Amino acid sequence: MAYFANSGLGDLISVFVRDLQIANIMFPILVIPFLISAGFMAKVKDMLPYLIGYSYLSAMRFCFQALFLINFDDELRSKYIKTCLIRPEGCESNSCVTNVPNSPACDPYTNFDFIETEVWHSWLILIAQGVFFKILSIIIINMFARDKAIPYVTIPAETTFEKPHRKRDFD
Repeated sequence: MAYFANSGLGDLISVFVRDLQIANIMFPILVIPFLISAGFMAKVKDMLPYLIGYSYLSAMRFCFQALFLINFDDELRSKYIKTCLIRPEGCESNSCVTNVPNSPACDPYTNFDFIETEVWHSWLILIAQGVFFKILSIIIINMFARDKAIPYVTIPAETTFEKPHRKRDFD
């Protein structure tokens, strides 16, 4: 699904960028904001509203959410919460790390706080991104590739088209 969504975005970029070097230069410019808004570095709900909107273009966000929700099923989530270790602020050594079972700070769902809480939501959004980007790129290619109307030039009737006489080597 991630490949499908990102290949649609790649198709859309290739419509506008004709040179491979420019596409390679644009890659970090596009990928870094997608990484920032994917939920790796900050909760999606805590972002600015326009970044939340921008994050819906990021296939990385929905791949991360789907993989997270698949990996942290109810059994692993409860085990993770029960065996959570917390280091208090100001403590530099491992001696002050304590086990705090059932703490909300140990719940991975609370820490990441996704907007979409079902795996199939993420899969559907990835499919929708791929279809949207691919259809948009096809529409734009169709607009650019259309034949342009060329005005016809009228040729006077008395004009004759004769081939110019070339002198041949054997003449």
